[in-house]
Amino acid sequence: MPESWLCQKVEEIDDRLQRTELILDRLGMGAGATANFHGTTFEVSEYQIAQWVAGTPLPLTDASSYVRLHSGGLEIRGGRLDIQTAASGARMEMTGSSMITYDSSDNETFKLDFTNGNVTIAGTFTTDVVTIDNSGVTIETVDDFSTTRALRFINSSDAVYGTVFAKYVPGTPAGWTGILGYLANVNNYAFLNAESSATYYSESYMYAKSGTSYARLSVQADSDSSWVTTIALTAATTGFWANSVNGVTIYGETGHTTYIGDLKPYRNSTTYTGYVFVPLTTPLTSTSWDGDSKGTGDDGTIDLSAVFGAPAGIKAVLIRRRMEDATVGTEWTAGPSASSTADIIRAQVTNVYVESNAVIPCDANGDIYCTFSGTIDDCIMQIHGYWI
Repeated sequence: MPESWLCQKVEEIDDRLQRTELILDRLGMGAGATANFHGTTFEVSEYQIAQWVAGTPLPLTDASSYVRLHSGGLEIRGGRLDIQTAASGARMEMTGSSMITYDSSDNETFKLDFTNGNVTIAGTFTTDVVTIDNSGVTIETVDDFSTTRALRFINSSDAVYGTVFAKYVPGTPAGWTGILGYLANVNNYAFLNAESSATYYSESYMYAKSGTSYARLSVQADSDSSWVTTIALTAATTGFWANSVNGVTIYGETGHTTYIGDLKPYRNSTTYTGYVFVPLTTPLTSTSWDGDSKGTGDDGTIDLSAVFGAPAGIKAVLIRRRMEDATVGTEWTAGPSASSTADIIRAQVTNVYVESNAVIPCDANGDIYCTFSGTIDDCIMQIHGYWI
């Protein structure tokens, strides 16, 4: 009796198993030897949460679409990844063409476009020293002078050809900023330019302002360190300063401008050299020319620096000469050299003074040359101004 009951129970269990297998087979489901549960279109095991088997009908209608944990990683093929921190919180979504993040109000905050590499940021981009936000690009320069922070421009060979740079010197403290073009083996140009069309105005500004009595604007041209020109505008007593090693130096002093070199106006395709006249309210005099007798033995060059105290190298002088002689017709000439006479005075009446006020060019040393036709009883000469 027990054996018959046991056999009956075994037959019932076997019958149920056969029915279960039939049901699973009709559903396309089965169990494997590696602790997995699978069907014809899916598999769940200790290695992967789910996988849609290639070549079978899928919910995503694509045999290559699935999500699985595989070889220690999460694989997503097809569809999209949508991660949300809470029901109404921020979330991230990744599709086949981009990765996008959203805030809690579903506004796009970040997008990485896989098709073209574009990155869109709605907020602030920050690194250790660079911040990009609605106010612009901020580059932090709090370290020493040897480190330069710059917005760099490069060519197709990754060579830097220009920068907007800044340096900071904490010890001074001092900050340096500038625009620099320095690509090797090419011509380099940098511009500060304003252009307008039609009837509109254009202006470019360079501005220096300080909290003390000193502020300066400088422009310098340097040709391989062999030719340098500098122009500086200083908000101090000097005011203006310009220098060229092969040219002219001009600088401002209190109430006036000083220059080194020649004034050369350009007229009708010709450059002329001009000089500044220095008038003297008190003339330059000499004890050798204050009523002394002069004769042919005094012919020669008069050193105006040594005799009258005039500056060396002057170009011309405004001279007052006065002579008196007992002999009518005696002459006194003056000029830059023995062969070049600029002015002549002659005794017209016996023992009566005759005068001349004339401009006499000087020689290369700033001196003049005088000759006498004979002995003149009384000669006076004064310098009332000079060109330099």
